[in-house]
Amino acid sequence: MRNISHRRSASSVERLEQILLGIARHYGARDPLIGHFETMGLTPPQIHALMWVGHDGPLTMGQLARRLGVSEKTITGLVDRLERGALCQRERDDKDRRVVRVRISRKGTKVFREFHQHLAVRLEHFFELLDEAEHDAVFGILEKVHAKLAKGAFESRAGGGEPP
Repeated sequence: MRNISHRRSASSVERLEQILLGIARHYGARDPLIGHFETMGLTPPQIHALMWVGHDGPLTMGQLARRLGVSEKTITGLVDRLERGALCQRERDDKDRRVVRVRISRKGTKVFREFHQHLAVRLEHFFELLDEAEHDAVFGILEKVHAKLAKGAFESRAGGGEPP
């Protein structure tokens, strides 16, 4: 087992990777959370797609593909499977019939809410490990990262708005 304490020779990326691996060894994030929904026949990408349209409302196929980091060809098959499960539906834009949006269905909303509740419980477990000052530190760091990303932190890099 590797030591996850701070080492001057380790880069920030290596250090973060080791910390996340260490956490995962003690608190597997996948099985209780994702495993429950996989028994419903949903894959992690399908769950993520439901989370995006559940949080943000209807998204175009291209927007959803970018959020999931998949091609538009891949998103077509993924949305096909979600539609067959009555978890979402496609709708064409009234002004531009080429634009297709994915909207969560009533059944999909139920799954979204159930997943969101499971996630909230898991996050509560993490926050129980920290005191109030540590909560503030976590939020401060994440809010700073979010603000920088919202200002286009990666847009100045080659390749546009995507991380390298």
